[in-house]
Amino acid sequence: MDANQRSAIDSVLKMAERNYSVPLYSDEHYRAQITNHITRLINPLTERIPIFNPYTHETKREYLFAYSIACYLYDNLEGQFNVVIPDSEIAYLAIHIQLVLNEETKTTISACLVFNGKAAEAELFRYKLQNYFPEIRINQVESNVKRIALEQYQLVMVCGVDGGDLPEWKTVAVDRGLTPTDVNRIQVFVDTFGTHSLIESLDFYHINQATSTDVIRELVVKAGYGNLLPYLLKREAMSSTDIGNLVALPHPFLKGSEGTAKVIVGINDKPIRWGHQTVQLVIIYIPAADLKTNKTFF
Repeated sequence: MDANQRSAIDSVLKMAERNYSVPLYSDEHYRAQITNHITRLINPLTERIPIFNPYTHETKREYLFAYSIACYLYDNLEGQFNVVIPDSEIAYLAIHIQLVLNEETKTTISACLVFNGKAAEAELFRYKLQNYFPEIRINQVESNVKRIALEQYQLVMVCGVDGGDLPEWKTVAVDRGLTPTDVNRIQVFVDTFGTHSLIESLDFYHINQATSTDVIRELVVKAGYGNLLPYLLKREAMSSTDIGNLVALPHPFLKGSEGTAKVIVGINDKPIRWGHQTVQLVIIYIPAADLKTNKTFF
């Protein structure tokens, strides 16, 4: 690697860290890992040697936030290195970035358990729950709902008691036997943690358009976010946001809502061509201006 290559990669990693709040540059291990991957690919890409990746579509579908960061990095490097980056290589880089995200975005959910029974039984049940769900940290066990300092907790699990006036969006009822249904219910809460309000307040439209550009334009204009259209189209130009199963997840490139984050859902009358696949369900994500909700949503 020559000095110019290293300087270019360092510069774009710094920008990506600033924009996406992921330590791609400041952490030396992550920086070396990603830099080495990019530099190994420069010569093959310069010589137009094909790069085969059988998992490109799966990577985009499962790790779309990491894939978007990879698009950003390569979009900035293409001109400097005079190369064209195929989707297959973007997907390889996305895997490296996803490993960073896995380390940096481990979520701990502060919880309270309200349990009707003996204290020893409650502690055993608490232990069982935390073994099943390491993301959940049960900081308080109570027998009475009224003794909970509700504002301190992101989740309240009730077992054998009436939840009363507890907010529905942060309360999960479970059985003492912790049935498969209970496990699924808690897992859904963990998977959607931090995005519940987005899902509750989404905009939903039936549409009838023939192109991806027209779909995006109609949805954002109807929802009142027409000013973000250029940023959504910029992201599509970098790499299509189709993720398979007739679904696309468009989002603006480095731009968010001045207010809160927003989800816009559209169902087209018929499937249309979108990137390399066909799409009928479109879920547009508009992050808040600080962009930090990206990680939680994706």
